[in-house]
Amino acid sequence: MNAGTLLEGGDLQKVETASYDLRLQNKYWCQGKYHDLTDNNPTMEIPPYSFVIVTAVEQAITPRFLVGTFDIRVRLFISGVILSNGPQVDPGYRGALLCILYNPSGRKVCLTRYEHFATIQYQTTALKAKGYTAQYQDKKTFEGFVDAGTAVSPGGQIKEDLATLDVTLSKKISDFKNFWWLVMAVVVASIIAVFAILATMSYSLIDKASQATEKANDVASKADAAISRLELAGEKMSRTIEAGEAQIAKMKTVIDEMQQTRGTSENDKTKKQRSVR
Repeated sequence: MNAGTLLEGGDLQKVETASYDLRLQNKYWCQGKYHDLTDNNPTMEIPPYSFVIVTAVEQAITPRFLVGTFDIRVRLFISGVILSNGPQVDPGYRGALLCILYNPSGRKVCLTRYEHFATIQYQTTALKAKGYTAQYQDKKTFEGFVDAGTAVSPGGQIKEDLATLDVTLSKKISDFKNFWWLVMAVVVASIIAVFAILATMSYSLIDKASQATEKANDVASKADAAISRLELAGEKMSRTIEAGEAQIAKMKTVIDEMQQTRGTSENDKTKKQRSVR
């Protein structure tokens, strides 16, 4: 490291027995924006269900006979943070050590500027390699890795998207409930109107039936009165007939008596005539 190989900007105090402790750089990307850590704002927050793109203070100057690998420190791993990109540093690579830290937990995870966040270690290759020659060679800033479209994309906003979705769904559910309440109100009003019409018709029929019943009762009353009068007339006729029959009987009795009297007179007259002879 003192010879200017392995890492640029390294600190000998961070050298371990078989590795080196990488430190968090001032600048990082999160949810479509670049952020800077300062003395007044030294803490980086990884939101729940989101991720950040960070770089190390140290820059790689990897010899062609070494290959490096790095991973996050144990404390971050226990906190639930995941290193999302490939950890290999190719032989001959020169440039920034960039990685994506993903927080799948439901609470934020914090890191402080210059804090040890990852550890890098090296192994020798079997042969001296040609060395890394791809597009990220000698790229030392975010702009060299992150294109303009990605830099402003709202990535890692799952919680916010869910909150927005929740609001949208709540509104749709509320609108749906209001719609069905309106439908139910219309249905109930229609049912009430139908019942009102049926009730009116029923009342009309009942009224007509009542009137017909009253008329029938009136006719029945008149019929009863006529029958009563006929019965009285019949009784009078019966009494008259009985009286007539009594008179006839009397007349028969008188006639019978007259006939008897006449017969007796004729007998007496005959007897007298016989006596004269």
